Amino acid sequence: MELSKAKQIAARGFLAAAISLTCSCEKVRTAGPFDRKTALDQSQLNLPLPPSASDVYYLYIDRGTQDQDLFVRFSAEPKDAERLAKADFEREKAFREKIGRPIPDPVIENIPQSTTKKPWGWSSLGLPVWWRPEKIKKGCYIGSKPETFPIRHFWIDEEKSEAFFYGHY
Repeated sequence: MELSKAKQIAARGFLAAAISLTCSCEKVRTAGPFDRKTALDQSQLNLPLPPSASDVYYLYIDRGTQDQDLFVRFSAEPKDAERLAKADFEREKAFREKIGRPIPDPVIENIPQSTTKKPWGWSSLGLPVWWRPEKIKKGCYIGSKPETFPIRHFWIDEEKSEAFFYGHY
């Protein structure tokens, strides 16, 4: 069954308006640097920062239901950041097993092989200047396997004592 030319044009116009409306609803919050307590209080980050965290930056993008991105960069002892990453995956795994939706263990790699893994969701505004995990020369990557949701990636820089987190929810 073919649509008339008028209905096709009307449908395209409706689709364009819907896309425009959807795109204009993007909410972006970004801030930093903060100390650990201020970052947790002001941002309501869905990421427990390690006790040694400081110099915290974040970018939160909310496009609507189940389409949020969180970028976090903080300074911390590399071992604290690594413990945080592993504990975060363990907490998610325990929660998923409890509800009957198990997830695979995370991928753990040494850098530089992991620097090719890039977050796939970000604002049309681009990434902030403080977001540079690809510059890590020595450290580790702990992240979700491709089939896992929510998506979580940690890059830990052992030389600069920085950690980068990306989550897509």
